[in-house]
Amino acid sequence: YSATNTALFTQLDSILPHGHQLSVGLRVENRSTKYSDSAGDTFDPSETMWGGHIALSKAINSQHSAYVRVARGYKAGGFNMGLPEQLSQFKEFDTETLLNYEVGVKSNMLENAFTSRLAVFYMDRKDQQVNASQQNPDKPQQFTIYTANATSSNSYGLELEMNYQVTNNLSIDSTLGYLKAEYDDYAYMDKYGSSIDISGRELAHAPNYTFSLGATYRHDSGIVANINWTGKDEFYFSDSHGEKAASSNLLNAKIAYELNDWSISLWARNITDEKVATRGFYFGNEPDLGWAAKKYVRYGAPRQVGVTLAYDF
Repeated sequence: YSATNTALFTQLDSILPHGHQLSVGLRVENRSTKYSDSAGDTFDPSETMWGGHIALSKAINSQHSAYVRVARGYKAGGFNMGLPEQLSQFKEFDTETLLNYEVGVKSNMLENAFTSRLAVFYMDRKDQQVNASQQNPDKPQQFTIYTANATSSNSYGLELEMNYQVTNNLSIDSTLGYLKAEYDDYAYMDKYGSSIDISGRELAHAPNYTFSLGATYRHDSGIVANINWTGKDEFYFSDSHGEKAASSNLLNAKIAYELNDWSISLWARNITDEKVATRGFYFGNEPDLGWAAKKYVRYGAPRQVGVTLAYDF
């Protein structure tokens, strides 16, 4: 296996009249790969891709500024090794492209004590690369995992960040995100070769909302205390089945003492010991159930408590 990437990138930032700033960037990349193995798989794709952005921002006044940005990104195509004959049409997958449109406002108020950033976006993805899998109908415990292309998908949403310096010692920060991400047109094959159409369904691992809320207190003596609450909505585990992870919340906290370059902290993560599903699978794996498909879930870490001693140099 060998791969060669050659790229050229240029960016021009300009200060324009009336408080405007303009940024334009362009990247052109050529990727050539060669692969061969003893099983007879041979690939040698070569492609030239391009991406870039154009952004215009303006200072509305001393407290607020706004921007609009259009960007194009890409992800190189590739190949899947060792696929069985029934999946031979998926041996190679195409380059994915993304167009992102974004409008945002940045604010700095209350004599710099309160800052915020709001961004609204729309993303249009073409030939989206997705993780796909197929179970062997004759050997239910065997799976083939590969990369394929969905036809297209679109996503829109917003991101909000806020930070409030309540006093010289106490600060509060929060984030809020909303996302609606759906396939325009996508169908995959099940283990029997039938087409399963999930057009219009939400993308995997794309919760509708995410949030965080935290507070940090720093005393002049070097004592630091922090508490943080995060959460997210339910989401599909995978495109290859319809199982979902439930919505979840996590609570973390830390108390520390800092002295010059030294610090010691007592911390706790997932204080309420929530069982948060991070990955989920749906397949037949138990012979006493007749290889009937069922959900299997991988959970995140349980409650953890620890002490950290750190030295910065």
